[in-house]
Amino acid sequence: MTHPAPAKATEIPVKDFRQIFVWPLVLDKKPGEKWIADLSEKILEANWEEVSDPWNLLPDKLYKNGNSLGTYEEAVYFHDFVRDFLYQKDGDAQQKVFQRKDLKTLTATIGDGTSDKDYHFNIDHCTLHFFPFGVAILTLELGFDAGANTPLTLDQAQTLIDYLRRAYAPFWKDGAPGLSPKNVTINDVPCGLGDLQDRTTASTAMHDRGFREPMFPWWEHILAPLVIEGTKAAKENKEPVFRQVLDERIPVMTTLSLTRGEGHRSNLERVSDGDWFRLAAADAAGNDPYPYNPDFLEKHRDAYFYDRFHAHPNIDQSGATRFLFAGYHFAAVGAGGFFDDFVTEHMRRHYRQMVFIVQLEHATLLMLSSRLSHAAKHKNLKNETKNFRTEVIEIETEFLNFTHRYRFTGVSNQLQGTEIYDKLRQSMGIDRLFDDVRTELQQTSEFALALEQRDATKAAEDLAQGAHQLTEVATLGVVLGIVVGTIGMNALFGEPLKNWMASVFNLQQGGLGLDLLQIGPVLALVAVATLCFVGKESSQKLKKWLRGLFICGIAISILGIFDLHPKNAAETPPAQNQTTQAETNEPDKTTQQTPSTNDLKAPPALNSPVENN
Repeated sequence: MTHPAPAKATEIPVKDFRQIFVWPLVLDKKPGEKWIADLSEKILEANWEEVSDPWNLLPDKLYKNGNSLGTYEEAVYFHDFVRDFLYQKDGDAQQKVFQRKDLKTLTATIGDGTSDKDYHFNIDHCTLHFFPFGVAILTLELGFDAGANTPLTLDQAQTLIDYLRRAYAPFWKDGAPGLSPKNVTINDVPCGLGDLQDRTTASTAMHDRGFREPMFPWWEHILAPLVIEGTKAAKENKEPVFRQVLDERIPVMTTLSLTRGEGHRSNLERVSDGDWFRLAAADAAGNDPYPYNPDFLEKHRDAYFYDRFHAHPNIDQSGATRFLFAGYHFAAVGAGGFFDDFVTEHMRRHYRQMVFIVQLEHATLLMLSSRLSHAAKHKNLKNETKNFRTEVIEIETEFLNFTHRYRFTGVSNQLQGTEIYDKLRQSMGIDRLFDDVRTELQQTSEFALALEQRDATKAAEDLAQGAHQLTEVATLGVVLGIVVGTIGMNALFGEPLKNWMASVFNLQQGGLGLDLLQIGPVLALVAVATLCFVGKESSQKLKKWLRGLFICGIAISILGIFDLHPKNAAETPPAQNQTTQAETNEPDKTTQQTPSTNDLKAPPALNSPVENN
């Protein structure tokens, strides 16, 4: 049996169109321990409700034959340890879940300004998950409202997939945000474009808000009261400020049913090869046969598609399904009753949980890498090794905690589930990113430890140097004590030595020269004695200091010898002249009392009384 010829996307009708946005947001700075509790109070004051038991987050789907598909079938699909994470009850510290039920409808206006068209959706699911290490994930499910819309075609679905996921304008075309809705209305209230109404306003807002891109108002409305970088509230609010970890393309899941009457098989097989690549890459509709170079796309075919149940003449077509992978986009496109009843529900449950786990890991790894960069920047700016090491240890602790509690390299024993989960991880480059962050963390940790050891070694050396210097000073004191103790204080500074020096160097008693002549030799003697005592063990600094002390002592001694006020005859007191005259009249007595020249030059005996002449 031959395949039907490919048709244009405008000629292929779409029965059902559903999108699930799984949008991770992170805190770059490590939050306080109570940040979730503090933020929860503010969230509960808005339109959010806390979900105490995630088991009942989605209602079971009932079928006409009495069968049902719900949380039970979803849970048994996963390993028990994965269930412990996904369905934790209130009070578990792993995560906190909130749900918003007031959002009912969303209308997106798509067009070029001349042929705008409104597309109506029901908001079937809106939740916020908070994790203690600083990650939040918004899950928003939109279901195409067939009753409020004209029939949808494949080309329109392609454009909606590309446009609805934009968090902010990637560029400008004809004065309007490119590849973005013209407007979005939530619950019949238009949100407008806000700061993105024109390029000038958007550029000014981005410049004034720390070069963070302003967000489309409808996403602000959905996330409120969360504060996101790039918004007005982020500049003024002191609450935790979240940021995106990717670009403007919010990660999204798409379920696209091409079932149409009894010809469902031909509708699926009529999709052209180029349109399959457009669907995989979440690209808008185009007129070219391929969105990119066909040879380039061919190299990535295996990575883009999972075809275990893709349409084929030799298999049952009721569940014909093709899964598409592009990292930021995961899609299931199929046709037939089984696809419409079961695969669509599996996308809402089983595969949504897989995407949730992969997006959580991807966002957390990027967040930890960013925190490492901030820690290194903080260290370079303030040169605070201790704080740097502390920050690195905290990040390393978060990494280990995440690895052991939140990272799942496998989630199910089901063959198809295992293969799809592996392709999800491969399309996001999770394992490569994990290895990169782990290596980055190890290198940073080793560097921080080396800095800490260097500082510890330097501190120990400084302490040892201080102790050595203290020892040298103590040695100097010991030598001085020995000198003084051996010779005696009177010998150094007593009256006999003063008189002797005054006589030898012809200095005036009580003059400055005599004092200098006493101090200088003592300093020189102490310097020489200390240098001889410590020898080679002394530091160069101490040796220089002692040499300077010796030179200083000699210089002081010389200054003392050349006193500016020497003793001379003109300054002899009158009483001495009278005594001399009297001594002239009594020659015998004078002769007996006047010492000889040799006696004057000989120093008096140590510790002996000084005779008065």
